[in-house]
Amino acid sequence: MTPSFTRLGGAVAAVVIGLGVLWQAGILFTSDDTAGVPLQDADTSVITPVVQGFDVGLKPGDLAPDFEFSSFEGERLRLSDFRGRPVMVNFWATWCPPCRTEMPAIDEAVRRYAEDDVAVLAINRGERFIPARDWVEEQGIDFTAFGYDPEQSIFRQYEGIGMPTSFFIDAQGVITEVVTGPLRESDLDFALEKTIAGYSKTP
Repeated sequence: MTPSFTRLGGAVAAVVIGLGVLWQAGILFTSDDTAGVPLQDADTSVITPVVQGFDVGLKPGDLAPDFEFSSFEGERLRLSDFRGRPVMVNFWATWCPPCRTEMPAIDEAVRRYAEDDVAVLAINRGERFIPARDWVEEQGIDFTAFGYDPEQSIFRQYEGIGMPTSFFIDAQGVITEVVTGPLRESDLDFALEKTIAGYSKTP
């Protein structure tokens, strides 16, 4: 085989692989077979319930912006439904290797803090439903809810830059920590303990 054909074959293979990744991520071919699960797009226009003394924002000390989403089971939920519990909102996708790596660690951390009733909302970033759901089931990961967000509305609302990104939110709905990048066990323990304790305006 001549070098030109070898290079052409390599280029074709790279394009096919690239298209496959984009298709898997839902960036191409946006129609989605939801296997009969009653899923709806996420809604970021909902009003965030007020907590006196706090403004809505995206940094520690702000009220986390409310949003509504369909879980992978088809249940319609809002972030504010979990007021009264410490919450971790984790943005993830199956094509993100660090996301896949940290998910078992998050699962173990939630088990360690089970008595504190931590809720984990894992919001999928724009993937097709069936591949994302199947991956979760294959891994045996059991979070409070996996969120369907095909248009990446929540990720944009939270001004996501990279993945994974995690927001830790206390029982009042106030952000205590924001972490971009994979979480180690020590990071998780620190953030969860701080969140369980609740945000304090005093240093």
